[in-house]
Amino acid sequence: CVRHTARAGRGQRASRPGHSAGGVGRRKMCRWPTARLRAPALAFALALLGAAASSPSACPCADPALCRPLSGEMPFEVLVFDVGGTDWKHYDWSKVTTIAAFGAYNPELLCHAHANDVRVVLKGDVPIKDIIDPANRTAWIIDQVNLAKRQFMDGINLDLEEAVEFKSQGYYALTQLVNETTQIFHREIPGSQVKERFKTKSRANH
Repeated sequence: CVRHTARAGRGQRASRPGHSAGGVGRRKMCRWPTARLRAPALAFALALLGAAASSPSACPCADPALCRPLSGEMPFEVLVFDVGGTDWKHYDWSKVTTIAAFGAYNPELLCHAHANDVRVVLKGDVPIKDIIDPANRTAWIIDQVNLAKRQFMDGINLDLEEAVEFKSQGYYALTQLVNETTQIFHREIPGSQVKERFKTKSRANH
């Protein structure tokens, strides 16, 4: 299942807290079975967050306001996968809405993107076998949330290239990964973006 954004249109873009964003758009998304993170599991996750919390990182931008996560809905989305280097200096910033940072963390890119009201999100990639166990899955999500906070990012793009069989143990683990990541990120970074892209394969004679 591959998440793909629907048609582009004109309208306002994402904004930092205190700035409005408008416009109505349509988008296609993969739909995975939804389930709320149960209270004990959520309490455990929040306890891990508290234990792992560290002193806030210093804002790398000249304007501290650029270190605030962006929020708000966009009428369309143009997602760019940045793998490092200086190609970002040549992006058409009037069209890009989100950058998935697949390369090394680049604070200069982050500041420039936020100055243009463009989100920068983490790449979320983890072996399926590492998220089967609920405790391991939660710990991985907590690590990603804390990394996003330290780097002043706006969310995460779950991009798992490993294919899973439909209705397999890994399939249901991915379902929980999406649900739990969304709940914890939205709680810890209000307005953050969580997107996913997975591959599934059907079992024989399914």
